[in-house]
Amino acid sequence: MKNSETRKIAFISGRLGSIFVTGVVRGVEEELREKHGDLYRLSHFNAGIETGGREACKTAAEVVENSGADALIVLSFDPGKKAVKAAQEKKMPVVAIEREVQGIHTVNIDNYRAGIEAARYLIKCGSRRIGIITDIQSVVAGAASAERLAGFRYELKKNGMNIKKEDTATADYHTVECGIKTFDMIKGIDKIDALFSVAGDAVAAGFVIEAKSNGVRVPEDIRVMGFDDMEIASAVEPALTTIRQPINMMGRAAVEIIHGCLNGKNKRPKKIRLKTGLVVRESA
Repeated sequence: MKNSETRKIAFISGRLGSIFVTGVVRGVEEELREKHGDLYRLSHFNAGIETGGREACKTAAEVVENSGADALIVLSFDPGKKAVKAAQEKKMPVVAIEREVQGIHTVNIDNYRAGIEAARYLIKCGSRRIGIITDIQSVVAGAASAERLAGFRYELKKNGMNIKKEDTATADYHTVECGIKTFDMIKGIDKIDALFSVAGDAVAAGFVIEAKSNGVRVPEDIRVMGFDDMEIASAVEPALTTIRQPINMMGRAAVEIIHGCLNGKNKRPKKIRLKTGLVVRESA
């Protein structure tokens, strides 16, 4: 294929309604526009379900076989052996963002370490009974939120603490609306002194909004900590303490891997691990 031809990049995600997905896509589109002009065209595909699994793998395999794409980006799920094998046979580069997958390129953060950092901060603040908001990917081995939660639990256990079942809630999606719903799910709401949203800032913001409407003060009664450092983290009142991950850069890095592959570079799977950082604001 000549460099002057427009090449198609397929992008698959199953986390509909997520601000995180929007941020990654923005990074992909900005990198394409700023550095590569009309060389690439981005096509979006829906994986169908939030947790990945069979339906998402089926979608990935179909996209590889039938979409006419020159490269594939999958977000937050393992595309499966069938899709990976078919892509290898077609010499189609595949990049997984926010998921470690053997045999393909990956762009990720150390979610386990980030979970540890979140727990350390809340413990340092004096928290002794910490609630948690998970998402439905938290039970999927290898998923980002599962790794994040594992690191958080590890650090709590090291300090003689654990997460009680009554202090947990699960958000169906990464939205403010789902965060609002989690407030009533936490049965030990009057006992916890801190809360960490594995499910991200939008969910944490929703929890804060509902807590305030129920007379629960943040951070005086409950410290609240998010994850991602989205725009909403600084827009909600009080502004969220959170763990920042370079969401925009994830999308940009995936594009550069693909560009290298389609120009004869990156012949072996490239693993990019981006840095996170603690952002302290008023909520904790």
